[in-house]
Amino acid sequence: MMTRTSRTVAALALTGATLATPRAARANDRPEIERATQEQASPPPAAQPAGGAKDTDSGFTPTHYGWQILVVDAVTLTATYGAVFAEDVTLFGAAFGGYVAGGPIVHAVRGNWGRALGSGAMRFLLPATGLVVGFGGCSWEDNATCDDPVIYGSIGIAAASLIDALFLADDRPSPRRPDSDWQVTPSAMAGPRGGSLGITGTF
Repeated sequence: MMTRTSRTVAALALTGATLATPRAARANDRPEIERATQEQASPPPAAQPAGGAKDTDSGFTPTHYGWQILVVDAVTLTATYGAVFAEDVTLFGAAFGGYVAGGPIVHAVRGNWGRALGSGAMRFLLPATGLVVGFGGCSWEDNATCDDPVIYGSIGIAAASLIDALFLADDRPSPRRPDSDWQVTPSAMAGPRGGSLGITGTF
């Protein structure tokens, strides 16, 4: 038979084992709780674009439509030089008119009216300047032929087409310049003894 002291020791040992078991269980569960807390606190991974595409800034952006102008110019200029070699004045006038108006029409369709006016002026003035320079270098002695007007005129045509397609064909607004502190205002004064005209300004 167990003595009173033995029963007391056994009871204390059982109580200690009972208390130690929940503590051990809680110690084993602690890493799982900490891991779950960290997973909830960490942000989700950023979504990747479909197909792995990246948003890069290329030369021809979605707002750039220079290729449309180049396509129109390729068609009209092919007809223009075909008319020159065929010596067809009527076809030349229609084809070159299509070249002059083609770029401005593309700008106007997209609502860029200011660029349309600039494109039309450039497409007329640059080839005309080339023709004037070419004719100026010709010597018409002995009924000699001169190809300089065609050469310089073609240079003006190509320059106007490239400038239009590369620099004007863009829907993005031009950067706004900061307002200047300079102000100039016309002034007029009239009196019984005369009048005066002038300008006043602040700098």
